[in-house]
Parts: sequence; C-alpha cells; structure tokens
Amino acid sequence: MWVGLILFACSTPTVAPAPPEAPAPAPKTAAPVAVPAEAPAPRAPRDRPPEILGITLAPTEVRRADPLRAAVKASDPEGQSLDLDYEWLINDRPVIDVATDRLGAGRYEKGDVVRVRVTADDGENQVTAESESVTVLNTPPAFETGGRDMGRVDGFVFKATDPDGDPLKWRLEGAPGGMAISPQGKISYTGSEEEPGGRYTVAVIVEDGEAYGRFEFPLTVTPGSKAAAAKK
Repeated sequence: MWVGLILFACSTPTVAPAPPEAPAPAPKTAAPVAVPAEAPAPRAPRDRPPEILGITLAPTEVRRADPLRAAVKASDPEGQSLDLDYEWLINDRPVIDVATDRLGAGRYEKGDVVRVRVTADDGENQVTAESESVTVLNTPPAFETGGRDMGRVDGFVFKATDPDGDPLKWRLEGAPGGMAISPQGKISYTGSEEEPGGRYTVAVIVEDGEAYGRFEFPLTVTPGSKAAAAKK
C-alpha cells in the first residue's frame, strides 16, 4: 500500500520586534533662580573732628598778683568725650611747665601779654584754637603801715611797697599847715602860732605814676598861741 504523505507547509508566525523604548525623559531641572548679590556692609561714617566754640580768660583785667584761668567751650559731633590740652604763652613764649587750665600768679609782670592755646582731642581727631590776649595791668602800691602803728605823728615813717617795683612818690591831703611828708614817707609837723586848731582828716597818698594807695587818719590840733589869743 502506497502511503502518501501530504506535507502541509506551515509557517511559524513572525513576531514583530518591539519598538525601541523611548528614551526616558530627562529629569526636569528647576529653572535657575537669580540670587541677588550680597550688598556690601555699610561703611561706618567718618569721624568728624571736635569743635572749640570759645575760650575766655578770667579775670579780664589781670594784675601780677592775679591767677589766670581759661574757660573752654568745646563739643564733639559724635558726642565723644574730649581731652583738652593747654599751652600758655607769655609774650609769645610758651610756659613749658604748665599744662592745665590755670596759670598761677607771679608768672608774669606788668605789661606782659598772655594768651592760651587749647587742643581738643576726641581720640581720632584734634583741633586747636587760641584765646584772645590779655595785657597785665599796673598794680597800685600798698601800705605796710597803718593807724595802729602810729604813736606821735611828727617823725612817723609810712612804708609802702609796689608789686611791680615802680618808684613811689608821697604826698599829703587835708593836712594842717606846717605838716609835710618826705620822699621816704616820713611825716614832719611844726605847729604855728596862727594854727586855728580843730579836727583834721589827713590823707597820706603814695603813687607809682599810674595808680595810688591812700591812707587816712584823724588828727586833732590845738590852736596856736596867736590864734588862741584872738579868740579871747
């Protein structure tokens, strides 16, 4: 028996290749954010120098025996405390051993010109100013003797000194006739017969050419013989 084989063609189903995978989307990145530049730190304001508003000297009329004092008006714009330095000048020459607001008596003579230079320091800045000048005035002479020293008038010697060393002159006011005073201050008195007598206030005056000292004392004088006879 003949056996025929019928072959059936068969085909294996074709599997389509898988489409390529789409690339993964790139991760989203945040949009760049503009960062403002850091502002520079504010600069500290520049320190301003102090101010000297005025310098006054007292007393305004100064004599050899008077101390001088400087009063300074000063301020600092930032309110800082101030150190004040003083330089005194006499006839434009610095007084090297005094650095305070006070210049003691006896450092100057009549006719000297005095001023002070002041420096204000706030620790960073300094400012300097000068006062007006003052001229040392004449000092009147002064008596060294007085009424308690007097015994009898005739022959009594008055004494006086002048702080400026000026020469002295003497004179009398209100004295009875016959009374005089010498260039050395010695009183002489010679009564006269015509003396009417009475009570006098005698003024002894000593002068230095610019000023004077005055001393008064009471004096009672009896009438002279002729004056007394005339009253009878």
